[in-house]
Amino acid sequence: EEETYVQEAKEQEERVERLQKQGADEWDVKKQREVLRDCEQMIPDCKKRLDNAVSDLEAFLVSLRADASVGESQEAKTAREVLDGVTSN
Repeated sequence: EEETYVQEAKEQEERVERLQKQGADEWDVKKQREVLRDCEQMIPDCKKRLDNAVSDLEAFLVSLRADASVGESQEAKTAREVLDGVTSN
C-alpha cells in the first residue's frame, strides 16, 4: 500500500509539473497540488500502520512460543516468514 501511495505521489507531482509547463489555469494547478499533498500525507500514515502491524505480529509470535504446539504450527511459521520479509526491506 505504501508503494502505491509513493507511486501515486510521483505521478501526481509529474502531473502538476506538466500542467504548470502547459500554462494551465491556476485553479487546476492548485487543485492538483492539493491532490499531491493528500497523497504525500498518506505515506507516513501508511508507514505508521505497517510499523504497528509488525509490532503486533512480533508480540503475538512471542506469546505463541509458550505453547509449542501452536508456536510451531504452519500458520506461525508462515507468519514468521512474512515478518522476516517485511523487516528485511
